[in-house]
Amino acid sequence: MTDSAKGPGIKIPPPLIYFTGFLFAYAMNRFYPIPMFGRTLSGVLAMISLLPSAILGIWSLFEFWHENTTLRPDKPSSFLVVIGPYRITRNPMYLSLTLLYIGLGFLLSLPWAFIFIPVIIFIMNSYVIRREELYLETRFGEQYRVYENQVRRWL
Repeated sequence: MTDSAKGPGIKIPPPLIYFTGFLFAYAMNRFYPIPMFGRTLSGVLAMISLLPSAILGIWSLFEFWHENTTLRPDKPSSFLVVIGPYRITRNPMYLSLTLLYIGLGFLLSLPWAFIFIPVIIFIMNSYVIRREELYLETRFGEQYRVYENQVRRWL
């Protein structure tokens, strides 16, 4: 179990996990390029990912700021946010990062980004989200368990 006074114990910031995966995708594309469909279609698909990413990310951040709780997954939470996008997904910030990653993959025509996304999601689920869930259950008890049963992890 985690110590609720210390937070979930996540040492690697989630955006760094996505960024590292994207760097690997970029490097692989430089050495082993894979063709991707046209720029116009890639641009449209990028916007379909990037616009919801921005909206979801900003909305999620606003709800955390509004409740005056920390955004940092290595620090203890003072409040369980269950409003706004948190009514749809328990992890809207991570969903936003995933959509950003996908959108940038389309925008920069990096097919390798799509090959690495399952690895990133696996790391997020096993390293970040499971630790956060254990921490939140310890910290907020029944309130979190009810929320967890009502709202899906991703979508």
